[in-house]
Amino acid sequence: MTTDHIVEVYSAGNIVEAQALAEVLEEAGVAARVVGDMLGNAAGLLPPTSASPRVWVRAADETRAQEIVAMWLREPQATVAAGAPSEMNEEAVEPPESEQVDEPASPGRTLSRFVNRAIAISGVASVLAGTYFAMEGWLLQRRFSARTEAQYVDYGKGGYEKHPVADAPDMPGHVRFRTEYRLKYRILYAYEVNGQEYYAQLTDATRPPETMTVHYDPSQPGSNVVGPLTPPWLPLLLGSTVGAMLFFVAWRFR
Repeated sequence: MTTDHIVEVYSAGNIVEAQALAEVLEEAGVAARVVGDMLGNAAGLLPPTSASPRVWVRAADETRAQEIVAMWLREPQATVAAGAPSEMNEEAVEPPESEQVDEPASPGRTLSRFVNRAIAISGVASVLAGTYFAMEGWLLQRRFSARTEAQYVDYGKGGYEKHPVADAPDMPGHVRFRTEYRLKYRILYAYEVNGQEYYAQLTDATRPPETMTVHYDPSQPGSNVVGPLTPPWLPLLLGSTVGAMLFFVAWRFR
């Protein structure tokens, strides 16, 4: 039996697959040829097996070619040459940690990390601020637990308050601001606890109503706070809500 005739070693599904296998065989030192590459145009007229591209080699190389084809089928994308590892596998192997070099972060990525951290820190600050003011409000309500209605007694000058005022612009787009001083009143209220009269003072730019709610310390009725007290849950709710929103933004655009 002669070994110089041609034998078929593979029937490919398309010309691309046949050419890829032929290149692998050539790299392994086996002369290969693709035949029937034009029969793909006759698909539908010929049987599918007749229209498939074929890979031919010399009979002398058939055994070697069959081994390479078998290896190629197990690892189609590898360059199977003399059993050497493929280039793709070599590229996929990561270098040891000691040889790895960290990529320098791009300015945009660095800025993004900085902004995310700043947003996250702002979220923490919002939660802490809400907690602080909630504790302060709780302590105030606990100390000044009693309240009563105080009656207006008298008022006087309590100083002046700076107030910025915008003048009409001399030129379009130019606005001048000047400072006015508004008189602030010192309003005096009186309230009675256990038959004894106490006074509460309020400084405001306008004259408030004739009566005002006063919160006072039951153990020291003379110690008081004029006006309503902020409920502790309100700053806690606001701080937690703002903090949660900032945390979500930092996580979403991390």
